[in-house]
Order: sequence, then C-alpha cells, then structure tokens
Amino acid sequence: MKKLIFVLFITFSISSVTAQSFPGDITISPQAGVSLSTYFTSKPGFDPRISTTGGFIGEYYLSGTWSFRSGLIYDRMGAKDNSQYTQMLDYLTVPINANWHFGRFRNFYLNFGPSLSLLMVGRAENENGDVLDLTDEEGAKFKEYDLGMSLGIGYKFYLDRKTQLYIDYQGFGSIMNIVENLPYELRNSRNSLNVGIVFTLDSMKGLKRR
Repeated sequence: MKKLIFVLFITFSISSVTAQSFPGDITISPQAGVSLSTYFTSKPGFDPRISTTGGFIGEYYLSGTWSFRSGLIYDRMGAKDNSQYTQMLDYLTVPINANWHFGRFRNFYLNFGPSLSLLMVGRAENENGDVLDLTDEEGAKFKEYDLGMSLGIGYKFYLDRKTQLYIDYQGFGSIMNIVENLPYELRNSRNSLNVGIVFTLDSMKGLKRR
C-alpha cells in the first residue's frame, strides 16, 4: 500500500509539473452546477431560489498565467417572494473575463470581469401551479437583458496536459435595475458551485514553444 501511494504521488507530481498551459493554447470546458440566487434590493421579503446551471466555457491563453475567458451559461436566477411565488428568471449569460492562473503548478485560478445576460424565461409560479408572466406590460416588467460583474475562483486537477477536472465557485451581481414599473430597484445576485472538465484543443502549440 505504501508503495502504491508513493507511485501515485510521484505520478501526480510529474503530471503537475508538465501539465501546464502555454501561450496560444485554447481550451473548452463543459460544466454543470448548483446555483443560489436572490436580489439586491431595499424591499424585504425575498428568499433565495435554488436551481441548477450549466454551459460551456472557452479560454485562450495569452501567457502561462493569464487567459481570456468567455462562454455560454444557462443561468437560472430569481427569488421567492412573500406571496409564495417563485420568480424564475432564466438567462443565457456570456462572461467576458480575465483569468489569472496561480500557484506552484498553476492549479488555482481567479477570474473576474463583466457578464452580459439575455432573458430567456421570465415567469413566477406558486405551489398551486398558478403562473404569472414577468415580461408583460402589466405590473412589474422585467427587462430582457442584464449586465453585471462576475468573480470566480477554482482549482484544476490535472489528468494530463490535455485534460483537467475542476471545481469552482462563481458569483454574479447586477450593476443595473432589472425591473420596470416598481417604486424600488431589483438587481440579480447569484452564487454557484460548479464542476467540469477542461479539454485543450491546441495542446502541441505550447509544447513546441517551450
């Protein structure tokens, strides 16, 4: 058993030393996770909405430590109100982020920057199945887009230089009011925990430059 643990440790160490990204590398990462969303608002009476999220993230490496990060995320936001309705605001979100890779083997990363979201579903539903449209002109009307800032941190587990598993936290906060016809403002707030896998599409380019 001790020999097996030693061999696995050596194998992981060698993989960590050689399994690093280089300028020009391109990666794509399918991911899935659990999200917790609510509103930034002065009005009390909202509880968080728990849901799932998923999508794809792509990165282009500018150097061994910096990359440009974007993609397409199906982002389920909204909250539960004091009328027992769950407000479901489902967006397609495009992050436009810088990503800093750090640590001895660059396993850690910290991403930050703006994100643009397009509203795909805007409705409220209670336990009886009653549904309200949140995008019509009557009452509160939620806007068809949202703009905010995102911040995330994660850790990658290298399988080899072309493939990594990762787990990360991603946070998002609106910088604009997302609702009309109300005497108070609502701004989206979302936190998510995600897992995914990274595939390097241009793995040999960096090795040749090394």
